[in-house]
Amino acid sequence: MLDKSNLLHNYWYAKEILVLSVILIGIGLNFTMGIGLFLIIMVLIFFRNNLNLKEMKYEDIISPSSSEVMDIKIEGDKTKISTYLAPIDRHYMISPVDCRVKKIERRLLEGDAERVIIHFEDMKGNDFMLSPIVKKLFNGPGLLGSWVLKLMYEKRIVIFCKEGDILKRGERWGLIRFGSAMDYEFPNSYNIRMEKGDKYSLGDIIGNEKGNNVKKEEREEMLSDLIEKVPLNYWLVGSIAPIIVFFYGWYRCSHIKEHKDILEFSLLKNSKKYGVDGWLLSHYLFFVMMGFIYPNTLRISVIMGLLWEIFEWYCGVYKPKCLEGIGFCKSPSGAKQRGKVWWYWKWQDPIANTLGFITGKYIRVGRVLS
Repeated sequence: MLDKSNLLHNYWYAKEILVLSVILIGIGLNFTMGIGLFLIIMVLIFFRNNLNLKEMKYEDIISPSSSEVMDIKIEGDKTKISTYLAPIDRHYMISPVDCRVKKIERRLLEGDAERVIIHFEDMKGNDFMLSPIVKKLFNGPGLLGSWVLKLMYEKRIVIFCKEGDILKRGERWGLIRFGSAMDYEFPNSYNIRMEKGDKYSLGDIIGNEKGNNVKKEEREEMLSDLIEKVPLNYWLVGSIAPIIVFFYGWYRCSHIKEHKDILEFSLLKNSKKYGVDGWLLSHYLFFVMMGFIYPNTLRISVIMGLLWEIFEWYCGVYKPKCLEGIGFCKSPSGAKQRGKVWWYWKWQDPIANTLGFITGKYIRVGRVLS
C-alpha cells in the first residue's frame, strides 16, 4: 500500500472504477469509449491527493476538508458546522490540529446513507468531532453518491486511522468515495472564523486558539489546488468564447460563397502574415475580461487556452467528420484552400491569452502573479 501522502494513494480506492473504464474502452464502441474516458477523467479529478499546506502558527486551526459552509451554529461551548464537498473538491480529510483519535463510530442520522463520527482529543485535552457523510438519494448535497457507488462499494467512507492513533496537523485520515458532506464540531476556544456560504480548501486557516484574526485577502497561490476555488460562473462565462466560435464557424460555412472573415485584418501594417490580426486581438480582449472578473484563475485560464489551441490543431489537421461545416468546410470550387479551414492553432494565441489575463488582473487588483 502506498503512503497516505503519495499522489497515487487515493486512486487505489477507485481501482474498480478504473478497471471498469478500461473494459468500456476496450469494447471499442464510440459510446462505451466515451463513457470510459469520462470515468477516468472523473476519477483523476475526484481522487487527486495533492496537498500544499500554507505557512501557519502553532495555535492556528486548519480546515479538515475542502468544502463550502452550509450552516454554522453555536450550541453551548461547541461550534457546529455543516459543509458540502462539490465534485471538483478534493475528497479526503486531514487533521485540523495535532490530536489523538479517541473513538470511531458508524452511526446514521436522519437523511444519512452513511456516516462515520470520529472523536478526537487535541494535545491540550480539548475534544472535537469530525463526521464524513454520504446522504441518501434526494436528501441533501451529493445525492448521486448515495446510490450509484453503492452498487460497487459497500462502504464509501474510508478511514485510514484507528482508535489511539496520534495525528499531526495536516495528516490525512480518511476519504469519501462520492456523495460528500462533512460536519465539524469544534470547541469555542478554537475561535473558528468560518462564514456561511464561503468556500474553504484543505489546510486553509479557519481558526486560532489565541483569537487572532484569520481572514485574509483571497489570492491565487501557484502551488495551491488548481480548480478547487474556481467558481461555477467562471466556467459559464468562459464558455461564451467557444460557443461564439462554434456559431461563427457554422455561419461561415453556411455563407461560404459571400462571407468575408471580419477578423482577418492586420493590426499593424502587413502584420496578418505574422499572425497578428483581429483574431489575436479577440483572444487578448477576452482574456482581459476573464482576468478582470476572475483575477485568481490565472493558471486554469492559461491551461484552458492551451487546451483550446490543441483542439484547434487537431481539427485543422484531422478534420473530424462531426465538426465538418463548423470549423472547416469544402470550398465551393472544390479546391483545397487554407482559407476554408479556420480552426488551426497559432503559437501567438497562448501568448496573447496570458498577456490579456495579466492585463485584466492588474487592472482589477494591481498585481500580476500572486
